[in-house]
Amino acid sequence: MKDRLYAFFIGNKPFIREEYTKHRDSAYGFKKYVLFLYIILLNMVYPFLLKKRNPFYGGKTCGGKSESSASKRMSPEDTAEKLLKYDVISFDVFDTLILRNVSEPGGVFDAAGIKLLYPGFRKIRVKSEKKAREKKCNKSKCREVTLSEIWDEAGSETGIDKKTGIKAEWECEKSLCTGNPYMKSVLKILNKHKKRIIAVTDTYLPEKKVRELLEVCGIKEIQEIYCSCEYDKSKAMGSLYAFVKEREGKNLSFAHVGDNKKSDVKNARSHGIKAVYYKNINRAGSAYRTCDMTLFVGSLYRGIINSRIHCGFDTFSWEYEYGFIYGGLFAVGYCKFIKKFVSLNNIQKILFLSRDGALLKKLYERMYPEDKKKTEYVYWSRLAALKICREYFKDEYYGRMIFHKASGKYTLREVLGTMELPLGLKETEKAVNACGESVFNRETGKKLKCFIEENGEKVREGYREQREAGKIYYKKILENCSSAAAVDIGWAGSGAAMLDAAVNRIWNLNCDIMGIIGGAVSFNSPDRDSWECYLQTGKVISYMFSRGKNRDLWLFHNPSRGHNLYFESLFSDASGSLIGFYLDKNGQVMPRFKENSVNPEKINEVHKGILDFAEIFLSIEKSLGFEIKICGRDAYAPMFAVCRSRNKKFKKKLRELADCENL
Repeated sequence: MKDRLYAFFIGNKPFIREEYTKHRDSAYGFKKYVLFLYIILLNMVYPFLLKKRNPFYGGKTCGGKSESSASKRMSPEDTAEKLLKYDVISFDVFDTLILRNVSEPGGVFDAAGIKLLYPGFRKIRVKSEKKAREKKCNKSKCREVTLSEIWDEAGSETGIDKKTGIKAEWECEKSLCTGNPYMKSVLKILNKHKKRIIAVTDTYLPEKKVRELLEVCGIKEIQEIYCSCEYDKSKAMGSLYAFVKEREGKNLSFAHVGDNKKSDVKNARSHGIKAVYYKNINRAGSAYRTCDMTLFVGSLYRGIINSRIHCGFDTFSWEYEYGFIYGGLFAVGYCKFIKKFVSLNNIQKILFLSRDGALLKKLYERMYPEDKKKTEYVYWSRLAALKICREYFKDEYYGRMIFHKASGKYTLREVLGTMELPLGLKETEKAVNACGESVFNRETGKKLKCFIEENGEKVREGYREQREAGKIYYKKILENCSSAAAVDIGWAGSGAAMLDAAVNRIWNLNCDIMGIIGGAVSFNSPDRDSWECYLQTGKVISYMFSRGKNRDLWLFHNPSRGHNLYFESLFSDASGSLIGFYLDKNGQVMPRFKENSVNPEKINEVHKGILDFAEIFLSIEKSLGFEIKICGRDAYAPMFAVCRSRNKKFKKKLRELADCENL
């Protein structure tokens, strides 16, 4: 009967099972009857939990304003002014003075498990701490333990040498911690007024290690550190506050700053200490973050975002946050993917196609300076490619140039202007039985296609200058090069495919061009099968998804709902889209571009956000000493929040950011 009840209420519901295990095993977990009631409550809201845990649910967005502006805190100056009234000001350490770049403390154990290459390390480490506390409580009625005592249990459980284990965990702790810029600003003001500044923390780390950690994080103003494990007293029980007041002087006035409502606020007040609550950054940012990611990468991603956006020190622009929150992880992961492909296939040149390639090239060279001589930012676009390669991709040419524009939004004159046909307007009007200002529709399109086919040689001759100019341009770039990879955001891989046709079939430059794209044509695309042959043969490869990779993303991604646009808005350069290659009077190549409709300052803000995220991520990776792999599924995950149908204000803001006319 007991097993049946467990299976019904817990065992068959993974999200509830996680909550049950967490609170059952926690050192400060629920009492049995409270846990039972909690499980009953979770079962009542289980349908909502399923929706919330849906991998495509994502988080919410802040609409037309930035997350940092919605994270309401007093300014550091106002907080400092409030604290100046007191003789002794104490600070909690973790999640207050120091921020971890992981979304929960267990992220440190995940990193240590990777470093030690030990399966299930987080679970064992948590159980070892619980066991050490229980042993200590049985001996001395106190639950405060040291890292050494925890590793007596963890070492016994895992067979890992105690010194090796402590060293790995400590290195990960230092690598993942950063000084809170908000609190640094507060400390600077307090120190200027020569206030007594101390730290009071519940931790298994000794004072010497906590001080080292603070100094590594750039915090040197702390005059005294009170660690629970060294005095067998804690903030959680309240006893550490009484001890601190006794030590510092009962006649003095005290204030304490921390992020835990019970330990840092309620218990401090019960001991006559002014409590200043600093909302935990991960609680502040949790509603906006997606959880459907691999364990460590997800925790690291959320920790980096919340530490920067929700600490309260800076307010960022909406555009900056769009790049930082939604584009940074993809950009770093995509560059790693490109590097792996280039190394495995002995690629001699990496061609970052305009306009999406400008930022990617900059980041790639930052990550892999040894490849700088291989990289090239090159001009290429679907429009230019279709005119050069018309004879090899006629179906694509007519589809993009004619039938995709037969929607009633364009006139015949506008369509002909884009195509740059060497056919007279009057002659064309007569052939299609329509005037230049008439609305271009499908019937007119069919007639125009027939007219072009009848004058095929004349059209080919009309595009001759563009073919010749393109050859001159690429001949210089691909000189002495036999293999190259063309990098684009997506989606069909047609950019690389048509460049390969131009290079090898039309210009005879003898350089094998392979394609790397961020995401492939999805299920919801009208031409989803057209370019499958390139993916099947490996001529084009996709990072995030394709028909045969991360199929759930392939089914979810929907261009008609703007999903392509959201990614392209992250990377599109301020320069306009390429119209084509031309020759000036001296025979020099002269590319022509459309005008970009977006404010360049907004684009630069987005790109700055992406590069800032990359800088933080790569710095942490270097400090940890092992490569952090970002799979395509993780790279896409932050975008689930953007793709939610209810985020209308956010999407409206995105439309302002996108060069919709030319993307």
